[in-house]
Amino acid sequence: MFRPGRAFLSYLGAVVVTLAAATTGVLSVNLMVDPFWFFGGNKVFPRNLPFNERASKTNVFLKSPRQYDCLILGSSRVTLLDESRIDGHRCFNFAFSNGSVREFAEFAEYARARGMAPRRVIVGINEEQFWPIAFKSDTPDFVHELTDPPGWGSVYFSLRALDFSLRTLLRQYPLVRYYDRSLRADTLPGTPPFDPGRLASEGPPQPFDVRSKPLFRRLLAVFPDAEYIGYAPPLSVWWVKRFEDAGGLDDYVAAVYEVSRMFHRFYDFSIPSTVTSDRANTYDGEHFFRPVNAMVAGVLNGRATAGFGVDLHAVSAADYRRRFRSALDRFTSVAAAGSPADAQAGRALSMASGDETADVRRRGDADE
Repeated sequence: MFRPGRAFLSYLGAVVVTLAAATTGVLSVNLMVDPFWFFGGNKVFPRNLPFNERASKTNVFLKSPRQYDCLILGSSRVTLLDESRIDGHRCFNFAFSNGSVREFAEFAEYARARGMAPRRVIVGINEEQFWPIAFKSDTPDFVHELTDPPGWGSVYFSLRALDFSLRTLLRQYPLVRYYDRSLRADTLPGTPPFDPGRLASEGPPQPFDVRSKPLFRRLLAVFPDAEYIGYAPPLSVWWVKRFEDAGGLDDYVAAVYEVSRMFHRFYDFSIPSTVTSDRANTYDGEHFFRPVNAMVAGVLNGRATAGFGVDLHAVSAADYRRRFRSALDRFTSVAAAGSPADAQAGRALSMASGDETADVRRRGDADE
């Protein structure tokens, strides 16, 4: 019969102590950084990185799903819409990176199953919702199954969560966006303005169509008593010009207009304007800084902003197409000229965004 010696027992004890210490260390770091938002997010400094927005936002939402009477859905562009700026409602912004309209419907159905009954649903619809990507889904299994997500005990003993925590502590930001302590998205200080030259590495846009309409119908059927407000997020003139160069601009405009008829209200902020022709208002041509999204919120609240955002229920399809092409022609030349558009757009932001800083170039002066 084998009888362990003192050396072996000492070794075994050291292994057990080491494993216990390592496990405790993993748990402690994860609880401190809280990358999945079980306990309110990062306790070390007020920045939370968007590693897994689908799971993290669900964990926050489930703390009190019935307190919200407004739901915001969309892709990463919509994460920068500050839900607190929607008047008369308590909104939850459930937007996440690379979101598809199929996922919007799935998360809406999950929110309904967990007791949410919103009076208003706001949906940001970018051009990718008219591509095959609209049908893809990275929705977690628990959303499909309408069950609880994995608990913090199982998540925070994992090395995957530790990787997220360490990258947060080392400030290895995967994106320009981050979330503050209120789960509101912002951009890192010092983020440079958009360089249109970067678009040279982008391939041509895919053809646009409305094969995703059944997915929109599914989404709009989730909350039959809610007011659905749709909008096309801002898009820089340079991005829109790519649609024209690829011969797809008319198809994009037609797709947006056709889907707009399904909503109670719908606004297009992608139509070229002084705002979208100013490089300083966006860091990549498709994600716009918070002052611009404050203007978007104002229009969604019913406050018209001259020259920014078109109410598609107030124009015909033919008029919308003409206005879009005319705006593209006008602002393509203005954007190429540079400073006049920058100055005019800066003044528009200053007037429309209230307490937000209009000059996004100065954002680098502020830190934590």
